[in-house]
Amino acid sequence: WMENIDVEARAKTNNPVKFNEVVTAFNTYWETRDPNVKGSGYKPFKRWENYWQKFVNADGLLPTSQELWETYLSTKNSANSKNFLTDESDWMPIGPFTHTNTGSWSSGHGRVNVIVKDEATAGTYYAGAPAGGFWKSTNDGATWETYTDNLPQIGVSGIAVDYGNPGTIYIATGDDDGGDSASIG
Repeated sequence: WMENIDVEARAKTNNPVKFNEVVTAFNTYWETRDPNVKGSGYKPFKRWENYWQKFVNADGLLPTSQELWETYLSTKNSANSKNFLTDESDWMPIGPFTHTNTGSWSSGHGRVNVIVKDEATAGTYYAGAPAGGFWKSTNDGATWETYTDNLPQIGVSGIAVDYGNPGTIYIATGDDDGGDSASIG
């Protein structure tokens, strides 16, 4: 449905693609299709549209990734400049360690969306959680370290290791299942 909109070429001109152009192209595409077909992409797009319509600027454009990052930094710096209490807790997990089925979830239990083994580095694994960020283990999962506590989006739904560029890991943000964390891009 985006075949007639060359996003990359338009981004290099003074005529970037506007939010309503994308929505119109999508709606036109679906005029002759059944939006109720499972896995068709209709619902995810409508969720995307509903979320991002609140961020369209006066020119009809969505904020760029740079603008989103600058807004995050501004908000973070503003929060840091205020007199907030410092969390000096030393939390240790004490449970629950058993599962109580409540129908669709179990209170106190987390969910992991993805685990990837780094084939180039022995003992290294990466994990992503829908609202818990990106984690790395270098000792076969005995201990884990997070790398996303200072990012504005901590949901991770996908991880890709760039074996051609050692040390480069790509993460897909947001929650690909339950919608617990929206993506930023």
